Amino acid sequence: MNQAAILGVLRAVVPALTAWLAAKGYLTEGSAAEIGAGIITILSALWSANVHTDANALRAVEAMPDVKAIIPITGAKGAVADAVADPDRPKVIDASPAPPSAPSKPSSPNIMPTSVNNVKSI
Repeated sequence: MNQAAILGVLRAVVPALTAWLAAKGYLTEGSAAEIGAGIITILSALWSANVHTDANALRAVEAMPDVKAIIPITGAKGAVADAVADPDRPKVIDASPAPPSAPSKPSSPNIMPTSVNNVKSI
C-alpha cells in the first residue's frame, strides 16, 4: 500500500471513528471534527517526514525500469553514499570510475604537425 492509499484510508476511518465517539457521547460534534482533522494532519506530517528522504527517493528511482543507472556526484554523503557503497544496489554507480555502460570517447585525431620530406603537414 502506498502513501496515497494509506492517507485515503485515514481520511475515511478517522472521521467515522470520531463521529462514532461523538454519537456515544464521548466527544461533542464540534470537538469530533477538530480532533479528526488534527489526527489526520499530524499523521500526514509524520508519514511525509518518514517517506520524503534521500534513501526513499533513490529507491523509487532505482525501481523505475527505464532507469539504467544513477550516478551521484563524487563525495556524496549520507544515504547517497550508503547506496553507492551497497553491493546489492547495482544501479547506483560511483562517479569516480567511468560507468561500465558509458560509451567510450572517440580518440582525438593527431593535430601535431608532422614533416614528410621537409614538407610540414597538419
